Amino acid sequence: MAKDSIFTWVLIGGAAYLAWNWWTSQPVAAAAPPAGGTTPPATPAAPTVAYVPPTQTQQLQTAAGAGVTVLNADQWSYYWNQLGFPSIDPTKWQNVFFPNGRPASGSAAPTMTAGAYVSALQGAGLAGYRRGMGAFHIPVPVVGHYTLGDLRRAGGR
Repeated sequence: MAKDSIFTWVLIGGAAYLAWNWWTSQPVAAAAPPAGGTTPPATPAAPTVAYVPPTQTQQLQTAAGAGVTVLNADQWSYYWNQLGFPSIDPTKWQNVFFPNGRPASGSAAPTMTAGAYVSALQGAGLAGYRRGMGAFHIPVPVVGHYTLGDLRRAGGR
């Protein structure tokens, strides 16, 4: 009698499983329009917003924290390195920020904003570096795909 009851429960479970799968796979009927016969207006699509990456100045300022407006060159350099920007040759960095030598005390170092720090590096040609690979340039978008054959037909060698 125990075998018959187990078999019965297996059949009931299988039937319940099939019924559940059939019931959940049925399409849902669309809601009827309001009594007035008009359909509500469609919601306009949200405008597409292009992502604009933050500048080095914005990243430095964010890393320094809210309320921090000026730091000395050593402090900005700390955040520069923490953000993963490329290392700058210490001699070049020293020439940009301390051309006449460092002050005797670290507290005597002049302070500047993040923008002034990045501007000083850019003025020396140092802020365009990326992960130690030298200066990088943003390429002009290429329209189409060119092959070596295309260049040869155009008169290249």
